[in-house]
Amino acid sequence: MVKKLGIAAAAAFSAILLAGTASAATCAGSGVITRIQGGTPNDVSITRAGSVVTKPRVLEVVCAGDVVSAKGAAVITLSIDGVGAVRVDKSKPYTVGPRRGRPGAAGNVYRAVSDQVMPDMKRLPWDARIKAMGDPLHFTVPDSQPQSITSRTSLSVRMVGPEGQITLQLVDPSGAVVKTAQTSTGEVTLSGLSLGAGVYTLKATNGSENAELKFSVSNDRPAPSADIAELSDPEVQAALYALELTKNDPNRWSFEAQQIIASAPENGLDRERVLQLMETYGDL
Repeated sequence: MVKKLGIAAAAAFSAILLAGTASAATCAGSGVITRIQGGTPNDVSITRAGSVVTKPRVLEVVCAGDVVSAKGAAVITLSIDGVGAVRVDKSKPYTVGPRRGRPGAAGNVYRAVSDQVMPDMKRLPWDARIKAMGDPLHFTVPDSQPQSITSRTSLSVRMVGPEGQITLQLVDPSGAVVKTAQTSTGEVTLSGLSLGAGVYTLKATNGSENAELKFSVSNDRPAPSADIAELSDPEVQAALYALELTKNDPNRWSFEAQQIIASAPENGLDRERVLQLMETYGDL
């Protein structure tokens, strides 16, 4: 599991990774990269005003006039304001046009992505999963105190553990088991739930190891920042909101952030990459 770097270490690491690339987007952004499939980091590039943004990542901001190119087997999916999803492969580069829709003219949300999200996203391995089977059994959110979630009828749960089947139980505040599920992938959705007040417990076991995660239902989840609320792509909007919640208070809102992403409309976002970044926040 990759741990969250200290502020100074993260800044230094990001500076090394960003050396030799064009600066973060300072334009009124027109969209973001939502998925990169196949290829290597060197197979994806953005040409911007004569400079090259090398090794761009998921949620990298694209600006009007950028030329997005793919080589080899790489396929890039973009979310462009006023256009929607755009697919780019080696057969034809894509030139980003001026923004046709939201957000507002200042493009503050895209500067926020460049300044707050991308330095963290760029320290993730290009093609390696943060969580991997073989680690000690645990949930992928901090368990030092009860997490908070809003009332919902299903829960998306992510766990890490040795290879093999994991049994998951949801225990209500009275101690009764209200839902049981099994998974061999470490990911499972519990549906048909009715969650009232009190502290609930998720109990996981693989036969030799056990893990617990406590959470309660809350109605005081922080609202998304105004910049995030301006985004036109609901899936990207949900991802940035989830990242904001997790980064600001991982010990309380990480589990809710997972639910926000799981319940968002699917529009091509590499959700695994976003979840990987979320899981580096907090004391995991």
